[in-house]
Amino acid sequence: MKFAIILLFVSTLFGGHEVHHINKDLSHLNLSEKQNAKIKKVLQEFRKDLKKFKDDKENIQERKKELFTKDVLNLEQLSKLNYELYKKTNELENRLLKDIHVILNKTQRFEFVHYFDEWKVK
Repeated sequence: MKFAIILLFVSTLFGGHEVHHINKDLSHLNLSEKQNAKIKKVLQEFRKDLKKFKDDKENIQERKKELFTKDVLNLEQLSKLNYELYKKTNELENRLLKDIHVILNKTQRFEFVHYFDEWKVK
């Protein structure tokens, strides 16, 4: 079962041109089978959300490029696009961490935070 979870993590890593790093091994958390199943569902949903996020991010990046090529750079519009991207990133990351948080017990949460930065959405 743990091998399947690790494979799911690895498959979550790659997609499109960018690599989104997710810690592949949660064995240090000593998850129960029930927790493994729940984590698997969370990551499957996250993978779908991440695909949509990457599409949104690409769209925002294209809009930023269009702004930059104009004769005058509209900083207000640029700021709005940057905030839009920040907001989407923040929402996705918060949802993932919230979903993982409720699955882990207190001890596992303390172990998980050692790898906290690896779960950031980029």
